[in-house]
Amino acid sequence: MRRVAVFALMLCVAALGISATTELAFMRFFPGARYAAMGGALTGLPAEPDTVFFSPAGLAFMKGTSLTFSHTEYYAGSRYEEASAIRQLGDSTALAISVLYLWTGTQDRRDSLGLSLGTFSPYQAVPVLSVSKGLTKDISLGFNMKFPYENLDGSEAFRVLYDFSALLNILECLSFGACLVNAGTYQDLPVLVKAGLGFSSGVIKADLDAEFKNAGSPVYAFGVSVLPEEFLALMAGVCYDSGTTLNILNCFSFGVEISVSRFSLSCGMKLNYSAATTQYAALRVRLD
Repeated sequence: MRRVAVFALMLCVAALGISATTELAFMRFFPGARYAAMGGALTGLPAEPDTVFFSPAGLAFMKGTSLTFSHTEYYAGSRYEEASAIRQLGDSTALAISVLYLWTGTQDRRDSLGLSLGTFSPYQAVPVLSVSKGLTKDISLGFNMKFPYENLDGSEAFRVLYDFSALLNILECLSFGACLVNAGTYQDLPVLVKAGLGFSSGVIKADLDAEFKNAGSPVYAFGVSVLPEEFLALMAGVCYDSGTTLNILNCFSFGVEISVSRFSLSCGMKLNYSAATTQYAALRVRLD
């Protein structure tokens, strides 16, 4: 009964938040090499550091302390930089501090007649404080407080946003996660609701995700990670935006992760239907 109550609460909160309009549109996108390599399908998997920016509930199942640094290179010279520190506090509580920075390249400034007035460099920065708590060995909750700041040629925007997430271990190898992302008291937020069904075994991890947003059509993603060797992980994912007019996958992504001692290095590429590509890389260090 307790499990049903937790997820009923998640659905009620989601219904309240999904009606907002949009601003700070960059908050729809999340950094991380594993997140990108698996097509954005991580919501249903526990102990995934890349979910810290939208679904921190799974962090409660992590062990020890880890530091992550990732770089994502988008098209037209824009890029995402991310750093996070995750610390396990006891057996069922985790705390994380993260910062992401988005730079969208140098843009031309023009007047109403289209004449050049020089250039400017828009950027966005988001500090994040995360906490995750395991209620039982099978249920955990997560909470994010975000402080996104956006500067577009002197025009500034600042908000305080909240994420709420829950993770349920259904069976030993099967889990379900749900989250409300970018909630707040404003009426101009890019609110998302994500749900995922995850499978974890000794050598295979897989997740099927659905994402619903307040402006746009649902997005579906599937990702898989395979460990052919103890030190090597191969990852791939597909993503489909149901609002696209083309009857093809929205993107295909793939990546590789190599782990040696306390260090893990991930890299890969995402191929979009528009022919634009995204390259990403991440370094993770386990301190204990």
